Amino acid sequence: CQIRNLVPARELGIITVKFESFEKFNQQLDKIGLKDISEGFRREIKKKYKRYKLSKKEYKKAKKEYKKAKKEYLKKKSKSKKRIHEFKQKQKDFEQKKIEFQEQKKKKKEELEAKVKLN
Repeated sequence: CQIRNLVPARELGIITVKFESFEKFNQQLDKIGLKDISEGFRREIKKKYKRYKLSKKEYKKAKKEYKKAKKEYLKKKSKSKKRIHEFKQKQKDFEQKKIEFQEQKKKKKEELEAKVKLN
């Protein structure tokens, strides 16, 4: 979550909390009057955040590998079947990670929107 995304919500009167670490998150909740959150909810938040970060990391890695493979593939004049297969595999991996990351991102957004509507 970037601060520039929080500003419009704040202007609409929505309470915003930028998640950087659980400690800071807890401090911010304390400031707005939500002192203690249950241990189960805390674990759920941590798990979801880790899953999202892992998905984003895997996507970026696959994107980097795909770009490198594409550059290498286009640079070579002779394209062996092995090289074509390797390139196609990197492309397929990248597309799959991209889809997974977009789904995670969409799910995260939907969960946040649902919670905002409840409040």
